Amino acid sequence: MHYYTFHPKDYMSKTGFLEPLEDLAYRRMLDYCYLNEKPLPADIDEIALLVSMRSHCDSIAVVLRYFFELTEDGYINDRVEKEIEAYQEKSEKARVSARARWDKRKPKTDPKANKDEASCERNANASETHDGRNANHKPITNNQEPVTNTNGDDEKALNIPFEVFWKTYAKSVAKDKCKAKWESFSNKVREQIMEHLPAYVASTPTKKFRKDPMTYLNGKGWLDDIIVDEPGINQQSKPSYSSMNVNAKYEDPNYDPLDGLASGTGAPHGNY
Repeated sequence: MHYYTFHPKDYMSKTGFLEPLEDLAYRRMLDYCYLNEKPLPADIDEIALLVSMRSHCDSIAVVLRYFFELTEDGYINDRVEKEIEAYQEKSEKARVSARARWDKRKPKTDPKANKDEASCERNANASETHDGRNANHKPITNNQEPVTNTNGDDEKALNIPFEVFWKTYAKSVAKDKCKAKWESFSNKVREQIMEHLPAYVASTPTKKFRKDPMTYLNGKGWLDDIIVDEPGINQQSKPSYSSMNVNAKYEDPNYDPLDGLASGTGAPHGNY
C-alpha cells in the first residue's frame, strides 16, 4: 500500500502515554507494515534495523508490548491487518471488473482473445479506456511519470507567450480575459499583433489615450492604421490670432495672404 487512512484523534487517544522516541518507533513500524503488506519480524533487533532505530530497541519493545501481537508470521497489529485485508479485497474486485470490461470490448475475431489468465490480467491493468476505477488504484507518487497536457495547442505550443504581449502593451486592465483571448488566437494572428503593437504603443505614449488591451484584441486593433503627427510640422511656430483683434493679422508686416498658395500649402482666401 502506498497510502493508508490515519485517524489523529483515535491515534492520540491510545498513544498519549508514549515517549517521543516510542511514538516515532510506532509510526515507523506502522509504515513498514502498510508499505510491505506483511507483519514485522519476530526479532526486535531486526525490526530496529528495518526502521533505522538500532540504538532504541527498548522503545521498540514498549510499542510491541502494547500494540502488536506475536504470531508464527511475526508481530501483527490488528488495525493494520484489517486495513490491508480490505485494501487487497477491493483491489481484487477492481481487477476482476476491469478484466470483464476489457474482455467484453474485444472483437470476437481477435486472435488474442484466448490468452491465458495472467495475460488477461495484464491487459486489464493496462486498459486503454482506463477511467480511474480500474485495477488496483494507487495515489500518485514521486516515482510516477508527471501528467502532461494532451489538449493539443496548449501554452507550451504558443509561438509567442502571452507575457510578451502584456509587457509590450504596458496597460494592465483585465489581464485574465486578455490571456484567454490571446491563447485562442492562431500563431499567425499573434505574429500580426506583435508586428503592429510596438508602433501602436509608440503612437500612444499617454496610456489614458491608449485602448484597453481587451478592446484592442476584440476589435482587431492590429488591422487599424496608426495615426501619428506628421514630421516637420510645429504647431507652436505659427502665430495664433484667436485672442487678437480680428484685423491684427493684416497688421502683421510679414503677413502675405497669398503666402503658400503657389506651393499648395497656404490657406485659401475664403478662410479669411
